[in-house]
Amino acid sequence: MENIAQSLNRDTLLTAVELFAFIYSVLILFAYHRRSISTSQELTNAIIERSWKSEQVVVFAAGFFISMYFLSIAFLAFGLNGKQGALLASTILAAVVQIIIVRHISRERGKTWGEDFGMDRKNIKRAALALIICIVTLPIIAKASFFYQQLLENYFHTSLNNQDIVEQIVHSKLWIKTGLTVTTITLIPLCEELLFRGVLFPYLTRKVGLTASILIVSAVFAFVHQNLASAFAIFLLSGVLCLAYWRTGTLWVSIAIHALFNSTSLLMIFRG
Repeated sequence: MENIAQSLNRDTLLTAVELFAFIYSVLILFAYHRRSISTSQELTNAIIERSWKSEQVVVFAAGFFISMYFLSIAFLAFGLNGKQGALLASTILAAVVQIIIVRHISRERGKTWGEDFGMDRKNIKRAALALIICIVTLPIIAKASFFYQQLLENYFHTSLNNQDIVEQIVHSKLWIKTGLTVTTITLIPLCEELLFRGVLFPYLTRKVGLTASILIVSAVFAFVHQNLASAFAIFLLSGVLCLAYWRTGTLWVSIAIHALFNSTSLLMIFRG
């Protein structure tokens, strides 16, 4: 009985701490929102002003998908040892290719990364908002994803698996596991945010409006991850990332949120 009482007290304390952290984070975000003198339309216009031309979007999107999905095949074809090694090498090289493309197009537009994505030094400190946003949103995303997966398994009898990169991390050698883990929480958030929030989101907002843009970008973001089990969670995460970029005006925040989400997901898998 004493052990049960101690367990209940510990669970009650943890629940109270989680609730306090949630409420406190909501209040901080509300206070941050109230401090802004910008209206919703002004925030949307600021995003639209960063929109690239159609041909520039196509060039970067094509470079992204070619480098992310075909380089690993090429590495395997040339005999690189193991799928995990090919995945790690292609991810690093793909990130380099994408950064070069973005830098070239930004220069072609006569813009800096600060002007194009809000990624200047003065905005780095705003990345701290990512932790607060994650405290508020990730538990909600986790609960929604749990019910979504239960629906697929119990009503549609669907077999659910982890994403391919997660499987490669789990079953790889230590040095490859370490490399893939680091790229998953650094390079992948950077490259995916540059494409989906930095390039596609402003472009589509100019074409179809803010709400439709968030829905389209989130649907595409979930689709390209090619994993049914995590599709709904990724869709919801994308909505949070779009709104965070729209509200703060800097891609640093959405990159940090993305990195925290990936870190949390990997931590849960490793602990499991």
